[in-house]
Amino acid sequence: MLLTPALIAGGSTVSGWSTPTSDLDYFLVYGKEDDLSFVTSLCKKGSDVEKMDLSEIEDLIDRIKRFKPQINGVYPPFNYFQLRFICRLILGEMVFGNKENFLDLKEDIEAPLINVLNAVFTAEWMQVV
Repeated sequence: MLLTPALIAGGSTVSGWSTPTSDLDYFLVYGKEDDLSFVTSLCKKGSDVEKMDLSEIEDLIDRIKRFKPQINGVYPPFNYFQLRFICRLILGEMVFGNKENFLDLKEDIEAPLINVLNAVFTAEWMQVV
């Protein structure tokens, strides 16, 4: 599991898809409030910093792993912003934290997350047709 605190750089700038208006995005996973001030001090000024508590991440990962894919047009029971955060987190690059645990998390969550995203896409598609 991801040890905290962990700071991940992500978004279009890190992915190589930046535009002239792109900025650097950071994704911070923290276990206690004391982590926040130190780790956010590592971020470049003017950057976006999104944060999520470790317990929320652990709960989300557990629910993603237990999700059973269905092709029925019903949206899976996940919050858009949580899914957005976890997707951008695993696509990013570690700035601070335990890199080995981060890579293990990426490998562990990739396939189950694809199942969830496929269900979201299918539900969206079925709403259109």
